[in-house]
Amino acid sequence: MTLDWSQIEKYYDQGNTAGFALSLMESEKLLREVLNQKKFPGTSYDEKLEWAAKHLTSPQSLVHARQLTIQLLSLNLPRNINKQTTEQVLRVYFTGITELSDISSGEINKLRLSNYSRNLQRKTAKIILWLIAVLVTVIGLSLVLADTSSGQNVTQKILEISRAVVYKWLPIMLVVFTVIVIGIAISLRRKNKPESKAEPASKNPEV
Repeated sequence: MTLDWSQIEKYYDQGNTAGFALSLMESEKLLREVLNQKKFPGTSYDEKLEWAAKHLTSPQSLVHARQLTIQLLSLNLPRNINKQTTEQVLRVYFTGITELSDISSGEINKLRLSNYSRNLQRKTAKIILWLIAVLVTVIGLSLVLADTSSGQNVTQKILEISRAVVYKWLPIMLVVFTVIVIGIAISLRRKNKPESKAEPASKNPEV
């Protein structure tokens, strides 16, 4: 990726609190652009950074740097942002953004596959819990209704429907689900091809 640090440098060079604050905001903006363009998994920027953490030299430092910048974005401004603090935060941003921009698409696809697998496990667990709840409810109703003649008829109908679901529809649903999962896995694997890394940014923000 081509990283444009010019706006960050422009604001930093103003040498005042407003300029320092704007330079940090521009750094956060650039970080988010990198996360979006590289297509890291996750629905929020915090989640994207969690997945990218193992590729960062100092992920916790970047978290702290972002906390200060997010305070600025929410207009919770500190009384004074001095030059030394700004330099430290900008260096953390520079290191993090550069490392993120150098991550290959193959590594990102692996992260996306892991994210998909985790989400699939969560959804599967929810479905299993739902099925267990339905099964317990059906068994309970069957035990209660079995004591009356009309209830026995209802129980018989429930059993017929249950057999149809278990022996006919459930296998079909499992086959379709398996095919979808395999198709997605194959698609991600095809995309997981090594690519030449982009040339590292030649311009380091003068902070």
